[in-house]
Amino acid sequence: MTPSVVITFHLFLILLPDIEKEEYTVHRLQFEKQDVCLHFAKALDQVRDPIARKKQCRPIKNYTYPEENK
Repeated sequence: MTPSVVITFHLFLILLPDIEKEEYTVHRLQFEKQDVCLHFAKALDQVRDPIARKKQCRPIKNYTYPEENK
């Protein structure tokens, strides 16, 4: 059984609902193309993760396995 490999690019979007509080929410946006992901990251001024300072829109390998016939 060979897995299928799909490469996606993730943008972790960090939102501050209220600037008076130290609470924040994190959302993950998933893209099929890196250039689209980078476009949104630049538009939102989050090319780097504001907390971890890691680059956004890095390739992530996703493995899917076909269902076994019973």
